[in-house]
Amino acid sequence: IKLRFTVGLMFLVLILTGHWGGTLTHGDGYLTAAFQNNKSASLVLSEVQIFKDVVQPILTDKCGNCHKASVMKGGLSLEDSISIFKGGKNGKAIVAGSLDKSLLYQRLVLPMTDKKHMPLAEKPQLSASELALIEEWIKLGAPFEQLLLARPETDSLRIMSMPFLEARLKKASEKSYDFKAAS
Repeated sequence: IKLRFTVGLMFLVLILTGHWGGTLTHGDGYLTAAFQNNKSASLVLSEVQIFKDVVQPILTDKCGNCHKASVMKGGLSLEDSISIFKGGKNGKAIVAGSLDKSLLYQRLVLPMTDKKHMPLAEKPQLSASELALIEEWIKLGAPFEQLLLARPETDSLRIMSMPFLEARLKKASEKSYDFKAAS
């Protein structure tokens, strides 16, 4: 009985430490990542929405670590239209059509030395083209549900959005996996 108990305990310890070691070196879900359907839906130009497919990826990339529903620094989430229009503890993040009243834009254009500048100085900053796109989006009324191709071909927001979409459209057409290869 002692031998069976010891063998069983050793087996359990071996399984647990192997699992924890694999998680430590390869990350969570390293065994099941290949079987999970985590791939996002492919992007089709005729279905591109201005907010969801152009503006939100920028906000998620540059602001998402601090302003998502699970963190909400300053009481602000930038994940959806309701949260954005609601704003945070300092006021509304976006006032459609008004850059002067949109706190999000005001914080983005502050000098880097200002302690209210967002994103924080040590975080990745918005490029000039990303900032210009967000500025144009706010000036044009911050459309959330509107399809990009519903805007005229000469529309500035449509023109500014195309470089952001081209890379994603190309990537969407290529077969890719969203998990890291084992080292």
